[in-house]
Amino acid sequence: TKGHPPKYNPSGIIKKMYEDNLIDKENLVVHFQGGDIGVLKEFNQLVELFEEYGYKRIDICTNNIIYQPTIERILSKNKGTLSLSLDCGTRKTYLKIKQTDKFNKYIENLRNYISATEYKSTIVVNYIIVLGVNDNFKEITKFINLMKKIGVKTVGLRLDHNYSNAWIEKSIPLNNCPENLDKLILHFFKLANKNKLKMDMSCKEQNETILKVFRTNKGKQRKISFFDKIKKVFR
Repeated sequence: TKGHPPKYNPSGIIKKMYEDNLIDKENLVVHFQGGDIGVLKEFNQLVELFEEYGYKRIDICTNNIIYQPTIERILSKNKGTLSLSLDCGTRKTYLKIKQTDKFNKYIENLRNYISATEYKSTIVVNYIIVLGVNDNFKEITKFINLMKKIGVKTVGLRLDHNYSNAWIEKSIPLNNCPENLDKLILHFFKLANKNKLKMDMSCKEQNETILKVFRTNKGKQRKISFFDKIKKVFR
């Protein structure tokens, strides 16, 4: 009906794909993405279905507001990865970005997931730079310190989609990026390295956007590239 998403049976679709040999049964990798997986009513049923079929890995992306014992079980078996975005180091900034007061619940859930797995690096906590909100040295420092404190081993850096997409669509010139954005990015990498945190660089599109930041300075080509700077940080 108009205004409502179409209803379908994901379990039925997957079963049909399995029966028709449309799924690689030997190398089945599953990706759950988009918002909070906890609101997907079929989540537990789908995971049980994949467990029945046998899977190589389940990758989960969630906003981490609702705790899921199923996610803990997957992590405890070293059969999956978890990707989250916190984007801050304080409750005040979390409320400003997420528009919900769930910071403490988020940290509690994250601690539980970390405790569940022997392989801590399979959990990636991202920091998405939102211009005018968390694009400052103080918040980045608090984020890295918090990650170190609660036992996170891998962090990621992203740019807000509204901003990076505008670059890609060329509606915002690259030379309009804040002058300190490259310094903020380098500050993040240096702090992560100092605290022995791994950097997740798996998002190709975001890496290319960040690279453009380092290549542009008021429309002029920089003498030193982003990757040259990062190499210096991790020597």
